[in-house]
Formats: sequence, C-alpha cells, structure tokens
Amino acid sequence: AGSPDVWVQVIAEDGTSGLGACSYGEPVAAMIDYHYAPLLEGRDALAIEFLNDLMWRSVQNYGASGIATVARSGIDLALWDLKGKLLQTPVYSLLGGPCRDKIKLYCTSDDLDWAQELGFTAFKVSNPSHYSDGIDGITPELAIVAIPLAP
Repeated sequence: AGSPDVWVQVIAEDGTSGLGACSYGEPVAAMIDYHYAPLLEGRDALAIEFLNDLMWRSVQNYGASGIATVARSGIDLALWDLKGKLLQTPVYSLLGGPCRDKIKLYCTSDDLDWAQELGFTAFKVSNPSHYSDGIDGITPELAIVAIPLAP
C-alpha cells in the first residue's frame, strides 16, 4: 500500500550530485530513466528553466500531467539541489532569499497524540487508503476529517 518514493539523482561532470524526491514508484522511475534522462544528459544543469521547458514540451503528444509531472518534479528538485551545491549557495537564496523569519508548521500524521507531544497545534491526517485497497479504500467508513485543535 502507499506510493513508493523515487529518489532522483543528477550528476555533474565534476561528480557533484543533486537529489530530488517524488512518488509513484516504478512508473515514474521508468519515465525518468527512459524518457527524461536521455533528453537531459549532456545539457547545462544550471539552465533549470530551459530544462523544465524542454521536459514539458517533450511529453505534449501523450500528456504532460500524471506521472510525467511527478517525474519532472523530482528532476527539478534534484537540479536545484545540484545548482546550490555547484554555486555553494543555499537553494532558498537562489530562489530569492528568505521572505520571513518564521513560519507556522503543521504535522502530517495519523498519530495526533505523538504530533501534539512534539508541540504541533495544526495537523493534516494522511489518507489511510490507497487504490491497492480496492473498493475498501474509498468507502465512507475510512474517511477521516482533520480538525485543528485549539492551541
């Protein structure tokens, strides 16, 4: 059950690598390995906007959403990680720098007691069902509604 993680690694000529993560296991990994990787290999890894446009245009004939989008997301994260390492600059600085000094966080978990012990006051309950559960995965009895707790 669930959606297996896919780790994307891009490697520069000097051996520096960047990592990105996405979901949906083998179908997305195949999209990366057999469609996007051959398209991107040997190109300028710092030209992230160009590479994203290239990936997007390359799938227009059969669909630029679904696994193609998830795969592009993982590659995009890996490219930004690589760029930050090559330029020895935090990615948030490459994206314009910090815009606030703190943010409110929420915890995604099915264990609200544990999340509260950690100090969280806002929660998102993860979806306990999955398409592999069949019809049982979408029955109303499994629906969970997240209710924020007062601080």
